[in-house]
Amino acid sequence: MKASRDDLSYVMVQVVDQNGQLVPDAVVPVSFSIAGAAGIAAVGNANPKDVASFRQPRRDTFHGECVVVLRPAGKAGAVELKAWAPGLESDSVTLEIAGWHASLRI
Repeated sequence: MKASRDDLSYVMVQVVDQNGQLVPDAVVPVSFSIAGAAGIAAVGNANPKDVASFRQPRRDTFHGECVVVLRPAGKAGAVELKAWAPGLESDSVTLEIAGWHASLRI
């Protein structure tokens, strides 16, 4: 990711079985936390009947999946996203945000 506030990253979250296979009928509440140089811009699951806020750090999975959209805070650094759900092992991912600079091009 670049440090620009316009450079969004989409992180897919899946409920998987002990063999790493997607559990397509899983509907579980997943919670998220983030630390570092970014924030959670939105969460979603593609369920047209789910009217929960996109701005909350939690989402039920739909067909075993949901997505978290990350937005850089405007500076370089590491970002750690954690996800957890009742009865499931938690997981996390670390992303690096690269610095950026503006310049003129002629």
